[in-house]
Amino acid sequence: MSTSFGRTTAKVLPILAVAALGAATASQANTISRNGTLPGHKAESHVKHNAGPGPAYYAGGATLPAIAYVGQQAATATFDTVPGVGTSSTVFGYFISNVSANRGNDTITYCQTGSGFGKKVMDGVNVGTGSLAGEDAQLPCATLGNSPVTGVNGFGAGGGQPFGDFSGSDAPLSSSEYTAWSTNYLSPSSPIYGHGLPTQIPFVVGSVAIFYNNPDLGSSVRLNLTAAQLCKLAGGYISNWSQLGYPSRPLVFVGRKDGSGTTFSISNHLNATCASTVKPNNFSVSQQYYEYSPNSGTGVLPNPLNPGENLANIAIASGNPGVALAIENNPGYIGYVEAANALSLINGANLNYAEINGKDPIADLPKSAGAITGALIQGQAIGSDVQNGRAPFVTLSPADNCVYFVSPLKYSRPPGYPIIGVSNLEFSQALNGANAADLQALATTLINKTPENVGPGKITSVDLYGKSSVGTTGFSTLNQATYQKVIKAAASSCIGA
Repeated sequence: MSTSFGRTTAKVLPILAVAALGAATASQANTISRNGTLPGHKAESHVKHNAGPGPAYYAGGATLPAIAYVGQQAATATFDTVPGVGTSSTVFGYFISNVSANRGNDTITYCQTGSGFGKKVMDGVNVGTGSLAGEDAQLPCATLGNSPVTGVNGFGAGGGQPFGDFSGSDAPLSSSEYTAWSTNYLSPSSPIYGHGLPTQIPFVVGSVAIFYNNPDLGSSVRLNLTAAQLCKLAGGYISNWSQLGYPSRPLVFVGRKDGSGTTFSISNHLNATCASTVKPNNFSVSQQYYEYSPNSGTGVLPNPLNPGENLANIAIASGNPGVALAIENNPGYIGYVEAANALSLINGANLNYAEINGKDPIADLPKSAGAITGALIQGQAIGSDVQNGRAPFVTLSPADNCVYFVSPLKYSRPPGYPIIGVSNLEFSQALNGANAADLQALATTLINKTPENVGPGKITSVDLYGKSSVGTTGFSTLNQATYQKVIKAAASSCIGA
């Protein structure tokens, strides 16, 4: 089958065939100033020097919000530069034209690495070896649909810039990621040397759709899953569409191979919903769907598997587009992808996305986004994965009051559509130089209530939150009245020059 992505068939692997990524570990740093800069460090040695007519920002990470950030056309390439064809009403396109102090002179390259790898570029773990020694962000983007490789892939920054300008992640910083960052910025051999501790700011809400390929349903029937059916699909209990009440056809559930914020988002919902359906072991909340080994290891899947669960019913692919492509090419496949990816592929014949308990991942997202309330978590990170459970929050050491995130429990079972994620942006606190004000403005682009940046003639790749509004994009702003003040203050004080 031809695809909208213009790529060859995605590599879909049995879940047991994939080795787990090693967790980043590092020793704790000693002397750190209040904002995370180095005493006596000469900032100009690592300040970004921009060539051409304006600043060029190199970023990457989460695939879930990519269509909102750069548009459909750019998001289906390995990476693209904004502004570009079809990017004017996207988040980054609008920022460049209407928000940035440089008004049209910036460019942003966003490389879809997945949330986990994007943070590895920012925290200095992803360092090249041999002839690539010391390189990081300037390493090339991985081909879309393939997992990026540590020390081989980066943000596509080219020569002269080893560090990333920012990353996107649907999974908040973990304690091990923070430890790596806080250690590596103190190391003279690190590409992030002198860039200070991280700033993390909640940015956009996205929905995760259950996308499927079944020509037996056609355009007259749309899959409407119950919560219990979703739990059984994701756990590998279901091997045939007849178990869902449709004509017999082998069924395979497709998850993510890479460290994924989309995986974190769906597992956040599964853990909160499925305890009474998958017994005795529940799903874990994790970026890693596939890290499963009988009686050991951590990951999303119940461990050990419950009676009736079968890994043969589960396959994996890299990135939201990779999962979507695997489903598109294989009748009978079903899996989780970012809703905007699914929206771009439905064809009325065999490809569609499911409702869950009658709720639509596009139309009902703004209601879910508007229901996210409560104070942001500050100065903490997500602890180590807990087998069959939810990791606790841990206080950052060294202290860092510039790390903010929405508690995942606040959006694990929202009204409206139930599987959503909050995608964050991560920045360095220091050595942003003359671009600091620009990055501060970027971090607050979607939270401004007055003037509003989302709507007709403005950003149209994102919907406004709201209990009554009907979504069209698969993305929504956070509740601006609730979070505008704290996010603007965080950006101003934490993204430093």
